[in-house]
Amino acid sequence: MQPEANFITRNQKDILKARHRHERDKRLCDRIKSILLLDEGWTYPQVAHALLLDEDTIRRYYKTYLEGGKEAFSLHKNHLFGVKNVLADGGYSGEKFAKSVQEY
Repeated sequence: MQPEANFITRNQKDILKARHRHERDKRLCDRIKSILLLDEGWTYPQVAHALLLDEDTIRRYYKTYLEGGKEAFSLHKNHLFGVKNVLADGGYSGEKFAKSVQEY
């Protein structure tokens, strides 16, 4: 199913754009660009064509973004060694998220 445009907030968009500017990992930049383009209403095939990636890859990036928490923790786990508690917004909740966090 194709995501609807404007599924991320202005703040989330600003954070992604800032992350993209400072990121050196091309793969992570492609992930960020795919989310931003999908948010603008581009289709999976359009994004895949523009980024020279497979359509299934773009779908996976979107799914991963929606799941959110696990990727965020994996990207920053070296800085989280002293964290005892996590306060997350409504998008990061439930048993699946809790199990993902425990892996890190």
